[in-house]
Amino acid sequence: MQDKRKIRIALIMLGATVFVFLTFRYLLPYVYPFILAYFLVVAIMPVVKFLNHKLKLPKSIGALITLLLLVVILCLILCFVGVKVAQQARMLIRNLPIYQSVVLSNMNDGCNCLEKIFELSKGTVLNIVQKNVNDFLISIESNIMPMMTEQTLSIVLKAVGVFTVIFIILLAVILIIQDLDSMKMYYENFIFYKELHIVISKLAEAGIAYLRAQGILMLITASICTGGLFLIGNKYALLIGIVIGIFDAFPVLGSGFILVPWAIILLLTKNIYQAAIILTVYLLCQLTRQFLEPKLLGNRIGIKPIFTLMSMYLGVNFFGVVGFILGPIALVLIIAIVKSLCPELEMKSIVKTNKNEKMNILKFWKKH
Repeated sequence: MQDKRKIRIALIMLGATVFVFLTFRYLLPYVYPFILAYFLVVAIMPVVKFLNHKLKLPKSIGALITLLLLVVILCLILCFVGVKVAQQARMLIRNLPIYQSVVLSNMNDGCNCLEKIFELSKGTVLNIVQKNVNDFLISIESNIMPMMTEQTLSIVLKAVGVFTVIFIILLAVILIIQDLDSMKMYYENFIFYKELHIVISKLAEAGIAYLRAQGILMLITASICTGGLFLIGNKYALLIGIVIGIFDAFPVLGSGFILVPWAIILLLTKNIYQAAIILTVYLLCQLTRQFLEPKLLGNRIGIKPIFTLMSMYLGVNFFGVVGFILGPIALVLIIAIVKSLCPELEMKSIVKTNKNEKMNILKFWKKH
């Protein structure tokens, strides 16, 4: 009996994994605008209801006004940030030869030390470093710069595609809000409502909480880093701040992957003030994540960092850059499906599930 139960659980886990993979690979590219539209409806619905109750505006008109204001605000922010990041990226690429000479001059002493330790002839280590740096710069000049200048047409076509998707999402939002009540009734009368409701509620609780928490934390971290780099007069404060904010979302790596080595280099080069600012920025990022992450997530995710990192790695390999987000969502969805089909299962090796959550799942299952 125990063996049959194990085989059943293993088959359910395998089936859930295959189902999620195939859905993300083949179905998601065609339906993601409507999924995003639904999440946008959930986000703006409080404002739409407020306009409907207080100003007696129809929900479709309230949704249109809310969306227009949201689009204008987001466009202004994205245009400002995008222009600044593009300017700083171009400046960084143009100034790479200057930074090369500065880095090589600072590394000269270190290379001499290594040559003495390993009893190498003078200039051996430095020549190797110079060759690698020159190859890196040549690859940038031959690949990245032509791509930025010669692929204007493809960039324009992609931009048109993005705007088309955005238009479809906005139109879908208005249509969903118009028929929200009838869609809800249809959903509640659906034959697989019980099973879908358990999975979707768990995914909404965990998946949305994860995305919202990571988005807020990345934004705050990027803002702290940008402000700190601005204080030390860094020309690429916004660009580097955004990069560090993205790195901070990775388990284990975090902002310290960039900030700590940077601070050490500044200390070795006797830039005490800049090193102190960088270390302060790192501490603020760590304190912010430690303080806000439990409040934003609570016990709704509970996935151990190693499994989050594995899901990100697999996601990037299967789905490209967007897999950085899809990987953890896929893991949350797989766990939600398995829990819905095996409510008695305690996934101790993967999920930190507290007693209240277990009882709520079992009560919900028995009730329905």
